[in-house]
Amino acid sequence: MLSELYSSKIREFAERSLPTPQCEPTAETSLENIFCGDRVTIRVSLRDGVYRDLNGSVDGCLLCRAAMAWLLKNGEGLAPEAAMRLLADVSAFLEGGLAAVDMPWHELEMFSPLIAHRSRRKCVLLPFKALAQVGQARQS
Repeated sequence: MLSELYSSKIREFAERSLPTPQCEPTAETSLENIFCGDRVTIRVSLRDGVYRDLNGSVDGCLLCRAAMAWLLKNGEGLAPEAAMRLLADVSAFLEGGLAAVDMPWHELEMFSPLIAHRSRRKCVLLPFKALAQVGQARQS
């Protein structure tokens, strides 16, 4: 099970350094998975209706760190509504309801072993939930 969940691609993303802030963020959200202790903080600058200068921190398992690294690498330029759709797509994918080829972000296929491991899905979803939540907070 471990080698299945912790593929070389997931390990590669989990080991990446996260981007450092280039300017003062306009919004920040922190979330914690109370079941396993994963904690993420997402900081963004919202300019021209899209996220810029995505950065943050993660104190979590390999899966959570890999998801955070992927999100910070690929989330630049997303609008808050697109971040909500991304969360919905990743959730559907991890539940087996959406094929990786049907998502615009094919690289997320690295998380496909979690379809069979429901208890670990929250680890991957936490960064995506934080980005979606930071957008909701800005719109309130």
